Amino acid sequence: MTEKVCKHIRYFQKGESPSVLIISGSHGDEFEIVPLIEFYLQKYEEFMPNFVFVPRVSPSAALTKTRLNGEGLDIERCFFSSADSRRPHAEKRGHYFSVEAQEFMEFLRNFRFDVCLSFHEDLEWEDFYMYDTEDRSNEPLLQEFFEEILKTGVGLHTGLDDAHDLFLGHEVRNGYVSIAPFCDDEKPGLLALWLRRSGIAKRVLVPEIPMKANLETKEKIIAICFQHLLLLRGSGI
Repeated sequence: MTEKVCKHIRYFQKGESPSVLIISGSHGDEFEIVPLIEFYLQKYEEFMPNFVFVPRVSPSAALTKTRLNGEGLDIERCFFSSADSRRPHAEKRGHYFSVEAQEFMEFLRNFRFDVCLSFHEDLEWEDFYMYDTEDRSNEPLLQEFFEEILKTGVGLHTGLDDAHDLFLGHEVRNGYVSIAPFCDDEKPGLLALWLRRSGIAKRVLVPEIPMKANLETKEKIIAICFQHLLLLRGSGI
């Protein structure tokens, strides 16, 4: 894979016409998983389909290791397709204009991926869960994936993802939550929904790795994500 830079975005690319997008670092306080993702990308590179990897979606948040970026915004609430987000006082309608988010969207405009893995660390829960822009809760390969997660000693979260976030509050069952019904809803400004809605990624999976887990456990979970969500299925998750 080749390291490249586009404006403030540092990324790695393997091959032409990449079919997989892997991202992390939307929130600067979720920094422990970034080098682990880099490690497994290097380890499995020859077996991987062509990909783009962006280790830090928000470079300014990564710099300060904070959830909010240098604009004082949660970049995960700033991804909008409409021009409405550019207008003054758009925040009154739940839209927050972020230069950093706009640069990231512009960077991705000409890519088309079969799948995106957007890695996060969840501060609140001790168990693992994963968002999916499709609804495949009964898919056998996904069930195998969750069985492997359980072998790490981490449970599968059941309940709300976040009871305090205005744009979340999704019901998680046995570690899985489909956000397919919300893919046409621009209001939350979530990166996963924008990727799906814009056609840049056909499917987006968002593994939420418990921040409270130790580093060894986080490494095991990331390895399982690569082995079961990418390597076993090529690029056609």
